Amino acid sequence: MEEPGRLGDMGAPYRSRDERRKLAARRLSTERDCWVVTSHAEHGPYVVPVSFLAVKGEVYLATHQRRPTVRNARAEPRVLLVLPGHDDAVWAQGQCAVLGLDEVEPTVMGRYVDKAGWSPAEVDPGFVMLRVSLSSILCSRSPAEDGDRVIWRATRCRGDRPGRRDGTVSVRRGAGSCSGWRGMPAAGGRGRPDGPAGGGVARRPAARWRALRARPRAAVPCRRGLVHVLGHLAAGDADAIPATARARPLVAALATR
Repeated sequence: MEEPGRLGDMGAPYRSRDERRKLAARRLSTERDCWVVTSHAEHGPYVVPVSFLAVKGEVYLATHQRRPTVRNARAEPRVLLVLPGHDDAVWAQGQCAVLGLDEVEPTVMGRYVDKAGWSPAEVDPGFVMLRVSLSSILCSRSPAEDGDRVIWRATRCRGDRPGRRDGTVSVRRGAGSCSGWRGMPAAGGRGRPDGPAGGGVARRPAARWRALRARPRAAVPCRRGLVHVLGHLAAGDADAIPATARARPLVAALATR
């Protein structure tokens, strides 16, 4: 059960990223409408509520091609999606593409019609579909959560596996920073655990670690190590230089002079 609280409540208890990921995932799957924020260099910002469907890191929204939202998205594809309500601030950032209705996959269109309760093609042939590829999702309700309000960030790397194909928003943890849309990956950062439940950034693959360990050591020590070596040589105390440092060609050449 969620802790009681309201947006801006100074006394609201802190919730971990994991808790807020689950909250955002549930709301993205169940909410029907969201506020779409677009902007234009000449016409300024524009905000309007639109029915949406979240599918695998992408959000689909149908609107008429004559609306300012479409005009702004074509001029400036960076958009903001904000879920309604006053209990939590949940919003997402992404890049918007304008598609014709015939360019949308039939399964996605069918899910959109089922969730929104209306069919854009039946209302007016001038409707288009906005496809927003999410780059980040944010959630907070108090100043205590503002410092880590980014609960999911879309980062992709080589070897990523696709996320769920049933259109649902997964909330599995432990995917790390190279998970793409595998359901709001853990974002503990730099290997640190994310709250009491843990779940930091995934470790490097074993093959990569083996390659790093097999890499030959540098022939020149680091700047700080070289300063210490030169200090020992200047003092005439070459025996104080560690054996590992003396084995390097540069240090050995200096020590023999």
